[in-house]
Amino acid sequence: GTMGAGGLAAIGMPGLAGAGPTPMHPTQIAILAQQQQALAQANLQTRILEQQKKARRLHVSNLPSSSEVTDKMIKEFFNTVMRSSGLATGECISDVYLNMTGKFAFIEFKTVEDAAKALVNLDGVQLLGAALKIARPSDYAQVPNPIGSPAPIAGMSPAGITMIQQMQLQQLQALQMQQFQMQQLQTLTGAGSAVAAAVPKLPTLPTLPMPTLGAPMGGLPGSA
Repeated sequence: GTMGAGGLAAIGMPGLAGAGPTPMHPTQIAILAQQQQALAQANLQTRILEQQKKARRLHVSNLPSSSEVTDKMIKEFFNTVMRSSGLATGECISDVYLNMTGKFAFIEFKTVEDAAKALVNLDGVQLLGAALKIARPSDYAQVPNPIGSPAPIAGMSPAGITMIQQMQLQQLQALQMQQFQMQQLQTLTGAGSAVAAAVPKLPTLPTLPMPTLGAPMGGLPGSA
């Protein structure tokens, strides 16, 4: 048979008599907001770690054709060059992957800063008479910074600064997402004042363009 107004209201739909869903309790809203915030932060942290790993890796090509060139030899060579150039004080290479043909390698540094220094300063360095070509791997994508350039950071290259800008942008986007969700919750429940009292107020942020940074954050809706 047909469902009456009371039945419609019970499943959260306005009935014929205008009955609406029961507003959520402020505590429920606060818990939901905290869960969404934790999820956004976890996704953000994962993506920052992924970007950091990519930013720590460099692609080294034009390696000399010699049986002397091994993973260990490349690691020792770059550690020595970084120290002798004053770019690092200790061991700065964490891993080396040498391609089977021996013509190129991926070098992973312990920090984003060391990788940036090597990229800027060591391109063309000589190894057994060959001038090495040093570049970012093809999967490394720099994200433009619409906020404006920060003050120069001592000892950091533009590549390293871009990495920091990218993280700041992602953090701002995560906060914007939380604000948008809170507005949606307040609209849905009509309990704006109770929500404001139960949830700490987030800082007001400038509206930023939302560039695509890999997969969408946790599948949450983006602000229009």
